[in-house]
Amino acid sequence: MKLLVTARESENILEESDTLLRSLYKVEDGNFDNEYPRTTSIKPLFEELHVDVRNKQQVEKALNDIRDTLKDSQKIQLTVAFVPNEKFLDKLKIWTEQNVGTNVILDIRIDSGILGGVKLVFNGLYKDFSLIAKLSNYFKEYNNVSQLPR
Repeated sequence: MKLLVTARESENILEESDTLLRSLYKVEDGNFDNEYPRTTSIKPLFEELHVDVRNKQQVEKALNDIRDTLKDSQKIQLTVAFVPNEKFLDKLKIWTEQNVGTNVILDIRIDSGILGGVKLVFNGLYKDFSLIAKLSNYFKEYNNVSQLPR
């Protein structure tokens, strides 16, 4: 199974899978047949995996596989200066899949103080590609304003 989701999407998937696992063998209110139609994150995954929702063992296995995949996924923390829209997230996911692979959770944080660019934490490495870092480094090279290039 391949997953490439944001941290928020991952939380939604885990919440929905918990609800569905609890409801799987209930026979009254809150049973699987009532809960499954309400899901928004699990349905597309089940369709991708061709899960027969009438087969409880298959559903349970798929839910546990999804949970295990999320648990074992790499995490990338990105700090950006703006609230990303869907188009940006789609492009970011495409870039991540091409450059890192799948089974990745993108933990996106917002800090307008970085002005632009991105701060990145991945596999224990921290890289600061923010505009504020570039400006700060640029001005550190000069002791006073009179030394700035004209």
